[in-house]
Amino acid sequence: MSLGLVEARLAKKIKEKSGKLNSLRPLPSVALESLRKKLEVEITFHSNAIEGNKLTLR
Repeated sequence: MSLGLVEARLAKKIKEKSGKLNSLRPLPSVALESLRKKLEVEITFHSNAIEGNKLTLR
């Protein structure tokens, strides 16, 4: 599979998911808070992993 094809498929998926998200706007405040908390955990986990920490996401 060529890189161009992979990029085209990813671009298509991103556009579809972005459209779905936009159709749900404005998002309820409960959903936004949940997303913020999840993003904070994900960022912390990956930052620690980059530094060599062996903690799991669980």
